[in-house]
Amino acid sequence: MATSFASIPQSDMVIGGITMGSSLDYVEQVYGLPNKSYYGEGDWITGESLIYEYVNGNNLFKVVAGTKGNFNRIVYSVTCREKGLSTPSGLSVGMNFSEVKKLYGKGSAIKKDMAVFPIDKCSYYEYNSGSNIMQFAVDSDGIIRQIVIFN
Repeated sequence: MATSFASIPQSDMVIGGITMGSSLDYVEQVYGLPNKSYYGEGDWITGESLIYEYVNGNNLFKVVAGTKGNFNRIVYSVTCREKGLSTPSGLSVGMNFSEVKKLYGKGSAIKKDMAVFPIDKCSYYEYNSGSNIMQFAVDSDGIIRQIVIFN
């Protein structure tokens, strides 16, 4: 990953009430059972992952959790393409990216191949909190199309 110099407070590394380290049990309490769940390749920590997808038309709220050892069912990635969900500071899909820059600065531009769950025809910007990273996919009109938090 590219090094991020702009930062977001750890307290804002939340989407729709879900943080890194939340349990999938908590996700189920808040959102119910997902429309789709499946096992996928994990990261270097977990080896495999359990993926929950809450899909509403073209909107997507995706939660990825580890499945092994101490990472059993613990969230390490949240992807949001859903306009109704936001961060504690009110950032959400559908907003102009200028709102992010007002709060946190320009961020680090990254290449599409470094983005988590990339979307075609978007630019990507990354911020960190020290232990977590937040990425924004932004379309050519400057509108946020996706927010991803991961560690």
